[in-house]
Amino acid sequence: MPSVDTPFGQAQCNYPQDSGDGDSNRSDLDPTIPNEFDSNYYTNIQNSRGLLQSDQELFSSIGADIVAIVNRLAGSQTRFYDAFGDSMIKMGNIKPLTGTNGEIRTNCRRIN
Repeated sequence: MPSVDTPFGQAQCNYPQDSGDGDSNRSDLDPTIPNEFDSNYYTNIQNSRGLLQSDQELFSSIGADIVAIVNRLAGSQTRFYDAFGDSMIKMGNIKPLTGTNGEIRTNCRRIN
């Protein structure tokens, strides 16, 4: 059984694509309400309409921790906002590696 709704997946394949290097290809993570910041992305995953195949596959994995996370975030807008705020604080506390401990890539797709 496919993890992504077949008509939804086929429609995504028909989405216009840039003919260049792919950097200008864009797609809304939530095509149902693209201009709202809400938990709808997780509801879409529950309905087999997750845009990112990796997220949809993880949600389809029986017993995976992500199933409970998706269900929790899809079920409560407040939980989604709280979790998002917590994650932004955690990301803000990440200390980047600098000097000889790190690497600044000249092209993010390749190791220098």
